Amino acid sequence: MRTVLFALLPEVVLLDVAGAAEAFRLASKLVPDSYDLQFAGTTSSLRSCVGLHLHKLQRLPAEVPDHSIVVITGVTTAALDLES
Repeated sequence: MRTVLFALLPEVVLLDVAGAAEAFRLASKLVPDSYDLQFAGTTSSLRSCVGLHLHKLQRLPAEVPDHSIVVITGVTTAALDLES
């Protein structure tokens, strides 16, 4: 099973998360247990660009398992602090 890590940042574009997650969900239906979706952020909760708050996120890991897929979603803010 391959890990798919969604790296979520504040002001995340939900369509970027939902569209990619749905593609991996459908692929897992065709080949059961092929992907393990994980959602991580700089904090355990963050606000999306449409105001929806996402909670219980994993912390971004220092390392990801070999052969993982990392999905970096879009954001809508120009003031993104990449040091956080």
